[in-house]
Amino acid sequence: MHITLRLSLLYSTLACVCLFFTSPSFSSHSLFEQFTQSQQWDEKKQLSIKLLAAPNITSDEKLEVYLQLADFALEKDNFSAAVEHYQLAATSTSFEEHPQRYFQALKMQGVTYYYQGLMQQAVSAYMRALSVARNMEQPISEANLLSNIGLAYFNMFNMNQALDYYKQAKTIYDKYGTAQDKADILHNIAGIYIRLSSYDIALDMYREALAIFQKLNDEDGIAQSYGNMGVAYSELGEYQLSLHYYQRALRHYQETNDAYYLSSRHGNIANVYLRTGDLEMALNHTEKAIKFAKQIDNKGLELAGLLSQAKIELLQGKLPEAEVTLNTSVSMAKEYKDELRVLDGLGMHALIKAGQGDFESAVSYFDSFVRKMNASKNEQLLKSLGKLQSQIQASQLNQEIVDLKQHQHVQELEMSKQRQLTIMLFILFVMIVVTGITLYRRKIEKEAKEQLSLMVAKRTQELEEIAEQLRSANDIKSQFLANISHEIRTPLTAILGQTDHLMNGLYKPEKLNEELAVIQKQSDHLKELINDVLDISKIEANKLELNLEEGNLVELLTDVHSMLSGQAKEKGLKFAFQNQLGEQFFSYLDFTRVKQILINLCANAIKFTQQGEVELHVSRVEQGIVFRIRDTGIGMNAEQLKLIFDCFSQGDNSISRRFGGTGLGLSLSQQLAMMMGGYISVESEANKGSEFSFYLPCKELSLRRILMTIKRLHTQLLKDCQAKYYLPKITQITDA
Repeated sequence: MHITLRLSLLYSTLACVCLFFTSPSFSSHSLFEQFTQSQQWDEKKQLSIKLLAAPNITSDEKLEVYLQLADFALEKDNFSAAVEHYQLAATSTSFEEHPQRYFQALKMQGVTYYYQGLMQQAVSAYMRALSVARNMEQPISEANLLSNIGLAYFNMFNMNQALDYYKQAKTIYDKYGTAQDKADILHNIAGIYIRLSSYDIALDMYREALAIFQKLNDEDGIAQSYGNMGVAYSELGEYQLSLHYYQRALRHYQETNDAYYLSSRHGNIANVYLRTGDLEMALNHTEKAIKFAKQIDNKGLELAGLLSQAKIELLQGKLPEAEVTLNTSVSMAKEYKDELRVLDGLGMHALIKAGQGDFESAVSYFDSFVRKMNASKNEQLLKSLGKLQSQIQASQLNQEIVDLKQHQHVQELEMSKQRQLTIMLFILFVMIVVTGITLYRRKIEKEAKEQLSLMVAKRTQELEEIAEQLRSANDIKSQFLANISHEIRTPLTAILGQTDHLMNGLYKPEKLNEELAVIQKQSDHLKELINDVLDISKIEANKLELNLEEGNLVELLTDVHSMLSGQAKEKGLKFAFQNQLGEQFFSYLDFTRVKQILINLCANAIKFTQQGEVELHVSRVEQGIVFRIRDTGIGMNAEQLKLIFDCFSQGDNSISRRFGGTGLGLSLSQQLAMMMGGYISVESEANKGSEFSFYLPCKELSLRRILMTIKRLHTQLLKDCQAKYYLPKITQITDA
């Protein structure tokens, strides 16, 4: 529906463009240019005040300013301002002076009132414009107005008047209109059949109109056809089809950001969800409908949204909120003389009061609802009687009146009985609703208890798992304490034994250096154990910091290989070093921690290998380098691999007894690698050996940066030497 309004706005825009080019010249051209080009309402309003206050402004110029202000306000959905300036435009001219402008001002008042939801005011403005259109002998303009009047009566639920005006418009369109005009009026008439519950006929007409709109590539007409087909399917109870067509229409209006139709379609979708019992979705779309209605100040759409919101809150059991929303809706309906929604409000009040247990007020509201409904029916009946009186003779009319009064009396008796029956059914309905709410609450409580039981069971299971983990951790701690005690006791016993022998003079003076070397070696081993424990503690406390510096990684690897080659040689092992980095590889790293990790991995490989070889291999990879330490040692099974990087863990206790160690080394190495952005992985097979891969992200420094670093170190070394040995500063001596 509302197709002809779109045409009216299009024709209005064209008319205003024509008027602009034919308008008289303004006395202040620069000021009028600013006014025409301004796209901000406040700025445009201030410029219009200056233009209208000019002493030499003519009536034609005033009319042009009013029309442009009104069109701009309508474009920005500022309907109150638009109506005000269209009225000023109409009063500032006359049909004799400017027939086209005068007609435009009257018609656009009606369009603006329509978009505000003020249908009675829209009809009044359209009627005034219609008389002007007939005097101007413009049949298409006349047909557009007739269609708009029919649309306003349609929204006031006056189907007889709506159909009468639609038929008048169709007659003119059939003679003078385009295919677009004929599709538009067909679309509007189909809406009458929806209100008359002839949904199949309405759907056939919408399909026919839709086919024309698609040929004309009229996206707006297509979207409105989809929306109204959704209405028909909703009334037929085919809610999935209804939602399908509503959503297709909604997508178009979201793309065009048409607040009027966004509000209307969100309201339609909310009603479908309300009928299907999905109250959350219904409330969501209702709130959007109200938001868009307020955005364009459309009271009719806002009223419809508030009434739907009250229904949803009633069904959700939110009776106080429903009553507040309904009171707001009814107050607005009374203010804007929407009798149908006032009548709906009485019925809703009856339901809310019944739900609150105030049955006396509920019955009172219900009686008011029935009385007003009957009064409305009687009014319609009397109107029909008035038409009948003009068509029959006086004697026949009198007889008809007598019969009608008798019929009304009988009808009143029947309605009285029906009212009593309705009250009984209403009370029964309230009891059913209350019972349903009670059962629903019990169901919710039962589900909540079941959910709580599941949560308690789940939490209990989690606590049992945590307890098992704590027991496992306690066992690991005990094993670690035993291992660390053994590891500390071994070098400490050696140190104490050697020092005791030295104090008792059991060694010859020429062998003192050998004994002191033994003490130093055991002390270094004890220091390494303590440092490993401290590093683990710092990492867990998040207090270990990396000391990044520039250096040669190849030099570090050569140092590690040289350091451990002797240890491998003592066990009869081959310790190979495969370098694919080149002669040098400068980078920015914590070389101390890298060296610590490599020593740990290589030392472990040598320690757990009885025969064969150990190989240290380094190569470049994407974004870094990778160190691979391969051995032919005892290897590990799948269970041991799972625990290899855990603190205080080794393959099993027998390994600790055979080879020693605390189980800290690999855990510490993995955590240090991760702090540097890398990681350590392992592949192993029992009795066949292992391969540890240490991936380290880094970049090779450019030659220029290396030279700058050497220069900086040289400068720093020179400063240190000057400070230490008091060297004089060297100054450049030039010739006089």
